[in-house]
Amino acid sequence: MNEPYTLESIQAHTDALRAELAKRRQGLRAHYHEIFAPPAPTNNKVQNLIRHASTAYAVFDGFWTGYKMLRVLFGGRRKRR
Repeated sequence: MNEPYTLESIQAHTDALRAELAKRRQGLRAHYHEIFAPPAPTNNKVQNLIRHASTAYAVFDGFWTGYKMLRVLFGGRRKRR
């Protein structure tokens, strides 16, 4: 049967949940820093050129995708007669 809740049991459960949240938050923080870490510096000119080209393409692709989405959402291609 169900036991009545006591103040101590609720406090213990809350402490366990906070510990779980802290552990997950730390894992997410580590994952975030791993994803958005700056790339390692290189002395190779070709790698630097490729890295800059890749970054430029990513910026262009993000802009172009956003433009297409806004055009669809706000109907930029309607012909008026």
